[in-house]
Amino acid sequence: MENYKVLLADDSAVVRKVVAQQLMLLDIVPDLVEDGLQAVSAVQNENYDLIFMDVMMPNLDGIEATKRIREFEHRDHRTRTPIIGVTGYTDRAACISSGMDDFLFKPVSVEQLRGAIKNWIPATNVPTVASTVAALFGESDLQTTQGGLAELRIADLKRRLGFPNMSVPDSLNSEQRSATK
Repeated sequence: MENYKVLLADDSAVVRKVVAQQLMLLDIVPDLVEDGLQAVSAVQNENYDLIFMDVMMPNLDGIEATKRIREFEHRDHRTRTPIIGVTGYTDRAACISSGMDDFLFKPVSVEQLRGAIKNWIPATNVPTVASTVAALFGESDLQTTQGGLAELRIADLKRRLGFPNMSVPDSLNSEQRSATK
């Protein structure tokens, strides 16, 4: 993928690491900062194509950091950088009213990141989810059809719920299957 500049601001080292690795699966190596003050400073020193901003951070939260970035962009006649709020606690309206362009709930999936990148940097050639899953699991023969991805998601859900061997008996017809859902 092209050399797009992405900033990831989050006070949690674990979240920064996980999201950075997810972005790297999409061929993006983000710049990482720990709080809103560092995010504002980074934006003043670098032109970013996209910013993923945690909302609740020490020193300066994502809401106030976004407001300061918008003021800086306006004052210096800079192009508006899309800012995507990423949090598990704040409502979307607060993010949008601060100047954020979009909002994702934590935990963020690779699919959500890919969608946000495609939405806010439309010219990007972000790898498909299937190729990302193949890279993540190291499976070269992974089916890339929608059905194959659906089967992977179902298998993963069963595993996480503790039912790795649970399946619908073939003897059930489609009406019986619908009734059991």
